[in-house]
Amino acid sequence: FYAQDLIALTPTWDAIVGVRHSRFDYTQTNDGVRDSSEVSATTWQLATNVRLSDRWSLFGGVNTGFDTESTLGARGANGQPFDPERSRQVEAGLRWNTERHRLSAAVFDLRRIDALTTDPTNPDFSVQDGEQRVRGIELEGDSRLGERFALNWGFAHLDGKVTRSYDGDQDAELSDTPKLTGRVRARYAFADTPWSLEGGVYGVSNRRLVNGSDVRLPGYGLLDLGVHYPRHARSADLTVNNALDKRYYS
Repeated sequence: FYAQDLIALTPTWDAIVGVRHSRFDYTQTNDGVRDSSEVSATTWQLATNVRLSDRWSLFGGVNTGFDTESTLGARGANGQPFDPERSRQVEAGLRWNTERHRLSAAVFDLRRIDALTTDPTNPDFSVQDGEQRVRGIELEGDSRLGERFALNWGFAHLDGKVTRSYDGDQDAELSDTPKLTGRVRARYAFADTPWSLEGGVYGVSNRRLVNGSDVRLPGYGLLDLGVHYPRHARSADLTVNNALDKRYYS
């Protein structure tokens, strides 16, 4: 069940309020033994945008989420099914717009709550007492440079940490969380033809293989190339991903 409302509080101040309730019915059979469980989660969103002028605006929000990938079908030492792992994100930023450019900068704090971690009284099982967090800064932009050239880009700096755990990795750097990520995409439209050429570069810095490990996966950069052809109400795209055949570890 889902409901959302966009509210114009003033001519320059908008707010969005949303709520969602989800229910999961899970059944598995092992060696003829049937195991069924039901879990549910309610999440909500509150966001706002204030237009300071024709070009400048402030935005921010708080929203919650959930994940059942590691908990669905699992049970604790007491035999009870786990609830979905929860998350909470707080974000605030500044946006600048003109006819040809859009730039935004934001800071955020994302927390994974009720994460599974080893049960300290019964190590063969897990409890939902873990917590992880990622703080970061994100920059994004779109630009139309002339009539035929368009540019889209984004960069982020992430700081990930295990904030509560019984797995021996508390305060460790979070796994698979690169400090730096970035992307740049461009499109060039050829004059007097419907054809356009597209290209993009995506890169990440090195990151830890598992929480707090000495082993790091190396950083990498990938190049995509393609062409775009619009024709009346239809269009066609041909893209070569990882055009330089770069070997990387995801």
